Amino acid sequence: MVKYKYMKFRQELFWDVDPKTIDKNKHSQYIIERILEYGKDKEVKWLWDTYSQNLLKKTLRNSRSIRPKTKSLWKLLLNDPTIGGPTPFPEPPVRLWNY
Repeated sequence: MVKYKYMKFRQELFWDVDPKTIDKNKHSQYIIERILEYGKDKEVKWLWDTYSQNLLKKTLRNSRSIRPKTKSLWKLLLNDPTIGGPTPFPEPPVRLWNY
């Protein structure tokens, strides 16, 4: 497996900062949030090869900027029920009375 040390980030992905100033170690949460939410296949592959699964899961659990539907997708892909987001098949409500 090839580890990519450097990724040229797209301006469209990081519209609010200069992509050249992003440090992959210092700004890992920011990078993970943007790529999981808006990244293309190549960027997601780089993310997968660069950061640990634990860091990806931790970022998904703690992020307030990733949409619930995106969290739900990654919850299924990472097979981690502790990640937030709507469940694809919610359990039916419990009936308290039989009438």
